[in-house]
Amino acid sequence: MSLLPLGLIGAFSLRIAQEIIATQVANQLDNLAQDKVNLLERWLAERDADIQVVAEAVSRAGPDPAFVEHYLESVRTHYRVYEQLVAADLDGRPVAGSHLGEPIYRGEAWFREALAGKTYRSPMMRAADRQGSVFWISTPIRRTDGEVAGAIGAAVDTDSILSDILQLSLGRTGESYLVSLDGTFLAHKEPHRIFSENISQSGSFQRIVSATRARRSYLDYRDVSVLGAWRPVAGTDWVLVVEQDEEEAFAGRTRLRRAVLGATAAAFFASVLIAWGFALSIVGPIKRLRLAAGALERGDFQSSRIRGDRRDEIGDLYRAFLKMAGELKSRQTSLERTVDQKETKLLETSRRLERTEAMAVRAEKLAALGQLAAGVAHEVRNPLASLKLYLQSLESEADLSDEGREDHRVALSQVHRMEATISRFLGFARPQEPVPALLDAGALLEESLLIVAPRAHKQGIRIRKEMGPDLPPILGDRQQLAEALVNLMINALEAMGKGGLLTVSIAKASRPERAAPVPGPGPWIRIVVEDTGEGMPPEVVEKLFDPFFTTKPTGTGLGLPIVHQTVTGHGGEVRVVSRPGEGTRFVLLLPAADEG
Repeated sequence: MSLLPLGLIGAFSLRIAQEIIATQVANQLDNLAQDKVNLLERWLAERDADIQVVAEAVSRAGPDPAFVEHYLESVRTHYRVYEQLVAADLDGRPVAGSHLGEPIYRGEAWFREALAGKTYRSPMMRAADRQGSVFWISTPIRRTDGEVAGAIGAAVDTDSILSDILQLSLGRTGESYLVSLDGTFLAHKEPHRIFSENISQSGSFQRIVSATRARRSYLDYRDVSVLGAWRPVAGTDWVLVVEQDEEEAFAGRTRLRRAVLGATAAAFFASVLIAWGFALSIVGPIKRLRLAAGALERGDFQSSRIRGDRRDEIGDLYRAFLKMAGELKSRQTSLERTVDQKETKLLETSRRLERTEAMAVRAEKLAALGQLAAGVAHEVRNPLASLKLYLQSLESEADLSDEGREDHRVALSQVHRMEATISRFLGFARPQEPVPALLDAGALLEESLLIVAPRAHKQGIRIRKEMGPDLPPILGDRQQLAEALVNLMINALEAMGKGGLLTVSIAKASRPERAAPVPGPGPWIRIVVEDTGEGMPPEVVEKLFDPFFTTKPTGTGLGLPIVHQTVTGHGGEVRVVSRPGEGTRFVLLLPAADEG
């Protein structure tokens, strides 16, 4: 209802705007038509005056053909609007020119009208070259006594004046054209219509030549609705028409209508939004409270938070709901914290059980290894010693051939190999207690590199050494730690085969995360042995430190377990990072010596 007056005002405004625009366009069209007609009539009057002046000049000149011909040519050259300019005597023969003596104008209408003592203007026709249009004007040549002595005729070229008539600054669709009273185009912006198209049967032409001008909107010769104005040209059968397409003429009205419709639509949607906002202020809070209660039921405390800054009963209800939601969230947070603590303790207990189980499995293996080592020492070591003494004495006493000497050397090397294996078994099963001493970590690494350097050179492997600054000393057993480093480097050389890069680095490190604290709050030493070999899959890395596990055809599976035993015996850790195709990286973390 509130929008109804706005709609009525908009409709009334559109009607008034249409009338104003129609009046303005009609006045503009009338003015343009009148201006064009005035221009054309002045031009025609000038042509009539020209022919009168020429007739008087020829009458005063008398029968001097040379003067007449020169004068007519001068006039035609000066004005440049006459296609032909001729003077004829009473018999129709030219007074001057190439046709002198031939009665060639006697049958022309302009000549007959001039002999009758009249001024004549012919209908418009095509020029001789068919590139434009012309019309003939004529007037009699009179002697001093007033008698007709001949005729002056001129073919007037209309190109110059018609080009001015057709030029029209009236938007994109405005145009003016000239038609005769029989409906033939005499001048038009489209030259193919001139003299070839007749619009006498069209409704627009009938309205143009009618006396009434009450309706200015009509369908033109193109069947397009236009606004037009027309004026007859005095003294001719010509009608000048000025038109503009109605769509372009009323473009301002169209824009106004769009603006009014847009304003009405905007007002409508604004009123709907206002009503909607008013409804939301009443119903919306209850709906939000219902949604917040549903979120609270699902445990979504973030979505259950609603604004409670209203001062009415709904605000009181909001504040009570928020207080209840806050208490529920506090209880849930407390319960979650308790559950998290219990879960953390359970995880820690599980990890400790796993480590205890692993230690138990390893202890069982060590116990089995100890029994095996004791049995081997009892059953094999003594006979093996006797066999070794026998082979050594046989080498000095017996006269052996070359083949026998080679067999003797192989047998003795195998006895030495068996002794070394038994020694490893015994060393792993009953490890010696470390003899602690302050060790220079850098010097310890240098000594280990001296041992493996010849083998690396023989295999074509490059060694890159990286020493960190300010390395603190280590409290440990030199022999055990050196054997562990050499063991790791030899394993790296065996993994690379021919060629590659062995990287050995030592530097200070921060204290690693451990389940059980290690004495000594000082810094740690990190030793890294890295190769560019083939790497190992995860399932092999998990078993590296298990006794008797090996991937080598001739290995015993005790080298890395002994390294692990040595490092952990010094309070450190051993970490392995390896991927197939990317090499292997061993990291030894050892605690540095205390300042005391």
